[in-house]
Amino acid sequence: MTGNLLGEEFEDYVFNQIKDRQLLMGKGYDVTNLSSNNLLSPREINVLNNKNSFIKLASGVNFFDNITPPTFDEAYQAGALGDDSIYEWGGRHRLKDTPEEVAGGYIILDEGRENFKLYKAQIEQNTINQRKQGEQKLRNIGFDEKQISSFSKTNKLAQNAVLYSGLSSLDPQTKTLTPRLGISENINSLWNQNSAYGLGGKQFGFQPMPGITSATINCINRGSIRSATIQIKAYNTFQFQLIELLYLKLGFTMMLEWGHTKFINNGFVDPMGSTIIEDSFFSTKEQTQLQVLKNIESYRKKYVGNYDGFFGRVTNFSWDFSPNGTYNITLKLITLGDIVESLQINIPSPINSFEPGDNNSSSKVNASTTIDTWLDKWTKRNARVSGTTIPYKPNKNYLNLLNVNYDNQSEDELFRYTNEDGTITIGNQQQILASINIQKRKPKEGIELDKTQLKSQIDAEWKLFQSQLNSTFNLNGGLTKMNSYYTTFGNLLKNIVDSVIPRVINGDESSPILTIGTDEKINIVSAQPNQVSFDLSVCYIKPQVGADGVNMPQFFLKDSIKDFFVLEKEGNQDILYGQLMNIYLNFDFIKACLRKNTSKDGTLSLFNFLTGICDGVNNSLGNVNKIEPIINSEINELIFIDQNPIRGNSDVLKKLLDKVPSPQEIVPLEVFGFNTTSGNSVSNFVKSFKFESKIPSNLASMISIGTTAGGSSSKVIDGTAFSSINSGLVDRFQKQILPAPNFPNPVQEEKIAEKAQEEDIDSKFQIFWGVRIKDVLFTSQYGVQNRSLSQGSTGNTLADKIKKYTDRNLGVGNSLRWNVVKGGVKAAGQYGSPKDVKSGVYNGYTFNKLTYSEALKGFKEFKEGKGKDVLSENDIDLSTSYQTWLIYAFSGGITGKKDVNGNAFTIGNDRAQYLNIENKDFFKQGKQAFKEYVRLRDQKAYRITGTPSNQSGFIPVELSITLDGISGVKIYQKLNINQKFLPQEYQTNSITGTLDFIIKKVDHKLSGNKWETNLSTLSIPPSRTINNKNLDAGIFNEGKTVVGASQSQNQDNREVTSSYPELPLISPPPPPNLLTYENAVKILNSITTPSIAKAVFAVLYAEASKKGQAFRSAGGFNYAGVQTDVNYNGKAIRWGGGSSKYITARYVRPDAERKREFAIFENDQAFLEFMVSRITSKGFNGNTGDSWTNTYIDKWWSPSDKAQYTKGTTKFNQKLSIYNSSQVKYKLYT
Repeated sequence: MTGNLLGEEFEDYVFNQIKDRQLLMGKGYDVTNLSSNNLLSPREINVLNNKNSFIKLASGVNFFDNITPPTFDEAYQAGALGDDSIYEWGGRHRLKDTPEEVAGGYIILDEGRENFKLYKAQIEQNTINQRKQGEQKLRNIGFDEKQISSFSKTNKLAQNAVLYSGLSSLDPQTKTLTPRLGISENINSLWNQNSAYGLGGKQFGFQPMPGITSATINCINRGSIRSATIQIKAYNTFQFQLIELLYLKLGFTMMLEWGHTKFINNGFVDPMGSTIIEDSFFSTKEQTQLQVLKNIESYRKKYVGNYDGFFGRVTNFSWDFSPNGTYNITLKLITLGDIVESLQINIPSPINSFEPGDNNSSSKVNASTTIDTWLDKWTKRNARVSGTTIPYKPNKNYLNLLNVNYDNQSEDELFRYTNEDGTITIGNQQQILASINIQKRKPKEGIELDKTQLKSQIDAEWKLFQSQLNSTFNLNGGLTKMNSYYTTFGNLLKNIVDSVIPRVINGDESSPILTIGTDEKINIVSAQPNQVSFDLSVCYIKPQVGADGVNMPQFFLKDSIKDFFVLEKEGNQDILYGQLMNIYLNFDFIKACLRKNTSKDGTLSLFNFLTGICDGVNNSLGNVNKIEPIINSEINELIFIDQNPIRGNSDVLKKLLDKVPSPQEIVPLEVFGFNTTSGNSVSNFVKSFKFESKIPSNLASMISIGTTAGGSSSKVIDGTAFSSINSGLVDRFQKQILPAPNFPNPVQEEKIAEKAQEEDIDSKFQIFWGVRIKDVLFTSQYGVQNRSLSQGSTGNTLADKIKKYTDRNLGVGNSLRWNVVKGGVKAAGQYGSPKDVKSGVYNGYTFNKLTYSEALKGFKEFKEGKGKDVLSENDIDLSTSYQTWLIYAFSGGITGKKDVNGNAFTIGNDRAQYLNIENKDFFKQGKQAFKEYVRLRDQKAYRITGTPSNQSGFIPVELSITLDGISGVKIYQKLNINQKFLPQEYQTNSITGTLDFIIKKVDHKLSGNKWETNLSTLSIPPSRTINNKNLDAGIFNEGKTVVGASQSQNQDNREVTSSYPELPLISPPPPPNLLTYENAVKILNSITTPSIAKAVFAVLYAEASKKGQAFRSAGGFNYAGVQTDVNYNGKAIRWGGGSSKYITARYVRPDAERKREFAIFENDQAFLEFMVSRITSKGFNGNTGDSWTNTYIDKWWSPSDKAQYTKGTTKFNQKLSIYNSSQVKYKLYT
């Protein structure tokens, strides 16, 4: 497993072994082929009928030799000598004399020398004591003094008691294991090195030697940790004590190996050779644990998947004594990575005190942890903000958002600026100003430039750009000097490895007891376009926002901040993912995780701490990631995976891995019977095959939605993962599931939205209007009577009502006053009831002395007329439009909308909310809007590509296969199967396949000289790359997409009869696109012949709208106005010649006559492929002007009076001149 990449293919040697075995199993099936290659040789028959396995177990127990005395500095750093051993002077000093003093920057005091002398003496005495205790253990179980002398201070006993073929001895010179044979002739000795019978004496006769009876190797914790259970039998007390002395030692490392005694390799039968136990396990050359793990993989490769090994620690054992005098022993091992469960991270931090007044340094135990201390030191070092006393010096591993916000730009700093036509200019401020001038001075076709207006536009745009550079964000309730510090996830993990995880030292070699994968490039997670952190108190990611109207301040994009997003292109498709190690974690959040996940006894395991970090990050990023820590037991490394796969995961693997097998190199497992489709007869080595769903209750709703037609209509439940399995089917008792009224489906969405909007206008205006006159009593002089409106009702007096009315918030920019208008005269001095009239301003609408009904009616007319483009902040619900939320977060403006004062609707930096981390409601609204945005994208992607959402994570549909033992298969690799006996819906390598099977467990069982391997999988939905800009079209413009609407369901479609009713209808229409001449020529020449490329370019040049050196479409990459409502005598006509397949959706726009429906293409290339298909079918020849013009007039344009367009006429020459002009442009880019 490379980094945390899911779905990698098997190693080459595994595929080759599968191929060899399946070819061997298939030999002889084809009776018509009697060649030697198709017939089994005697040796191959032997392999098939006499296949045996072996098991070896070797102990890592050595008898104590000695401890290498430490240097003074090593002893002092270990805390063994005390603080009074040195004088720490920190600079040059005339008394320095030893290398240690020079290197350490201290002077060794006399007391220190005495302490060190005593410490060395203690170590020497401990060495003597340890040797004696080891020798006594040998003496206790019955070894004589000569044997004790031979085994003491060595690993010779372990070498001579390897559990293999019973008990075997290793010859270190020849590197061979010699099994015991025969009967012992020495009746006086319990120990012998050669005999199979008589080991342990003959008190009860000649008993056989001990040995392994069976072993099972299982994956636990979803495969990230492996355990081994080994059954051993001993036949007398001496044998049991020998096993206990070498193998039943909790915490000691053991090497377990197993494999096939002979195997097929590239068509030849090979015997198993020596393994790690013989070659290097007992070597005098010290090895680190990591080196041993790497050796196991090298031997798997050497023996092409017919060998495997397990390097682990003893975790438990048990034994029972049988009435026949034998011992049944169970030994349990676990891979080294399990230490993550118990490794404590909140260890106290010893620190040196240098408080003022201290003459000597003193070592104290800090109440904080080593992580706390590290974070606090960085905070103190960088506490002052730039622009006050200390200039800010960027360090990409750390981030102070407050500093970045206040950090003014230098004149030479480069910026990225997006021009009006979507192109990017990179330069300093003056270069960007020149770019704005150039862009603005380019006149549109047929429009004269108004110099005054031009200058005004340039000034306004430049002022906006400068405001991004120099003004700071609104920080009311936001960042402070205390909460603005961040460090990258990768930097945190590296610090944990350096300061928390213990190291194992073997001679000159040392390595951490557990490593953590921190490579930025290959530790990746899924990412969504325009994704941001919704909780800056947890984490921050460098934003990459492409929503129209959002002005991203430059300080968020500084080079000193590491990039989270990686966007790569595969043709016109986007591959988008995030770099996990470049997520910035808030210091306070890290400290909170240290406290929150601490157990009652005050301990905190590394695994629990990192799980808490991942949970916080997942929540902060909008809950579209499911990041979690696991252990890669192959290399004893802690890594982080995202259960939600990256869209286009297979394409990501191709980008990041050095080698990805081609489809021809992938060898699927045969499940049953014989297969001759490849030209060779192949069969299987599978023992059993099982398919099972394990759906927990929390996925029940997803399953229900997945059984409906369309299967993705719910706004709150993503059913696309199971919809793809059920595509083409529907539960007749559950044809459709309608959401709750507050979450209408697309069919009802517009009508319900209109009704809800009407009701919302009424209710909001009623709240604004406040107290009605009928609730208030007046005297004849219109004075307020101070009496209760509802007698006995506390807080409901007239005075209370009036106070509530005058104190309430009317909304931004709104005002209201009560006009008292006299009613009619009833009698002398008596007036009738006053009229309920008011004056004021409401969301841009000004009214004077109107009743409630009059004012409400007037406001509605205002919104339908001149106020339709007026947007009041009181009407904005940030939880329903992610695009608007982003504008409020980072600054910007809503296109085509004015505020209540008639100005363009904009949010400046001074009002932008993204750094107000205490504004919890704002970020809650953003997360809700983001969730809806992702849902709409996923549903649209499902309709376009047929691939489901990647938000469902691992799907509990499991495949299990038991086969003849094989090694090299690793967890989280992809399992390829010949699907002959698998339902079509679950096929993993077919076009219609709906699930990819990812291996979660690789278990082994060894018993009766047979080795079996069981592979268990989990499932993820496959996904394809997609063009993100196309996917956002219609979603990001106004936050609403109407899909699949028929004529009666969509107002824009009332006058349109579609030729493609099955395609999605997008409303509002997608935004315009530009296709540069250069890109058009490049794509055309990559997909067709030069003649057709020239012809297509010429047709576009004649008919498409143009802007500068580019073709312009009204939307949907439709540069030729391709319609989908083409009618002939009232009959819908579809585009022929296979052209229709390039159209993915449709939209409606009105022209001068009526509404028309137009095609939407997925991207520029899809449109040009459509044009190539049409041009080819018409027989165009683009190499000559006359030929092109004739075809264009006769078959493409086809005017009614073709006689006026014959060659040589003025009208013919006009069309010819268009061709000639187009070819001048074409040749510029060829």
